[in-house]
Amino acid sequence: MTRGSAAGYAAAIWPKSQIGPPAGFAAQPDRSRNLKALRIEQKLPQSRKKEGTRHQHSCSDITLKIRYTSRASTFLPYMQTAWANSFNPIGILFSKYLYLIDELLSMRSGGYSEVEFTPHIKKIFLIISIMLISSIACSHGATLIVGNNPEDYESIQEAINSASIGDEILVYPGIYYENIVVDKRLYLIGLKNPVIDAGGDYFKGPGVTILADGVLMEGFTIRNSTNTAGDPLSGAGVFIRSNNNTIKGNILENNYRSGIKVLGGYNNSITNNSVDSNFEGILVSDSVSNKITSNHINNNKNAGIFITGSSELNLVKYNVVDNNSRGILLMDAGVNDITKNDVFDNKIKNFETSYAN
Repeated sequence: MTRGSAAGYAAAIWPKSQIGPPAGFAAQPDRSRNLKALRIEQKLPQSRKKEGTRHQHSCSDITLKIRYTSRASTFLPYMQTAWANSFNPIGILFSKYLYLIDELLSMRSGGYSEVEFTPHIKKIFLIISIMLISSIACSHGATLIVGNNPEDYESIQEAINSASIGDEILVYPGIYYENIVVDKRLYLIGLKNPVIDAGGDYFKGPGVTILADGVLMEGFTIRNSTNTAGDPLSGAGVFIRSNNNTIKGNILENNYRSGIKVLGGYNNSITNNSVDSNFEGILVSDSVSNKITSNHINNNKNAGIFITGSSELNLVKYNVVDNNSRGILLMDAGVNDITKNDVFDNKIKNFETSYAN
């Protein structure tokens, strides 16, 4: 199982059941009825590599099949937008390529006789398309498995150490007594909420420390974290010290300090987590433009959400914050967007500011 198979990309490009562009997409004038559409089929390898069950889908596993279809030219702006919004640099390049084709079609339909799609030009476009889509399909890393079979990795940290940038780590149910450090861009997926238990011993530190940019952490229960030696404020279930990470669908409980802590981070997304019975729920310090959305934060001894240390331009929205000591606390903070949260039944105050804008 790899993230985003080639067949998945083909379905995203144009689902079989869909004759035209997605609902809500404004149709553009029909500028071409002879567009070449690429469909991709992917042959997945059947064998498993036993060294930690690392599944690598190489470019040799992908077969491209090309057929000619007659689609309205709304295909091009739809595809261009889809790839431009991706984080894949090759996808962004592909969007620019589609934009170029769209412009050429516009010139052709507008009566510019000098723009002709000769067989030679069509062949060039076709070759570029195959190269770009093949690169996209092959750009996703391996999948490493933790805890399913004897040949799999026994610990999450062991899998992290063996992984390459962009790999996916699937963690099967179980209790993992670890304090893991993620120092490269990886996708960590918990299946049925495996537990990362930080041990609860003083000075062992956070359950998960994220130092790399662009990490996904999804589907875990993280508990019993403490401070690290010499740093009394470092304790957190998930401690983020980097940018552009996504923490979603996790349970953070019984951590000595914060359930989730962001220190000096930018554009991190914390969403759909349950943050329960920690000292404070989510703490953001010295950080800018993070998103805290759709979390349930309750029964924490201090604040449910605590924004401090000149943090600004953070979005706090659609959270349920209840039964904490304080609901949302801003101290020494800049301007932040706090809106449409359900904050109630907190013991001292639902909302409190101190030296904050």
